[in-house]
Amino acid sequence: MHAIGHASGVQGLYTVHTLTLPSGTVVREYVASSGLVFGVAWKGPTLPDLRATLGDAFDRYVSASAAGHKAALAVAASDLVV
Repeated sequence: MHAIGHASGVQGLYTVHTLTLPSGTVVREYVASSGLVFGVAWKGPTLPDLRATLGDAFDRYVSASAAGHKAALAVAASDLVV
C-alpha cells in the first residue's frame, strides 16, 4: 500500500497495527494474538487500496457490489462483514 507503518499497540487480547497512506488516510488493522485479522478501519480523504486491505475477501466484496445495489453496500458472511 506504500504506507508508513507506526508502532503497534497491544490492546489486551489483540494488537492494532496503524498505517498512514501517502494520501493521509490512516488504516488500522486489528489482529488477534493468533494472527487472525478480525477488523480493518480507515479514516481520511481517500479509500485505501481495498484489494490489499481486504485480501482474499476482496473478490466477494466486488461480487456483492456488482449485484446492482442501489443503496449502501452491505456484505454479511461468516468471515466478512462490510
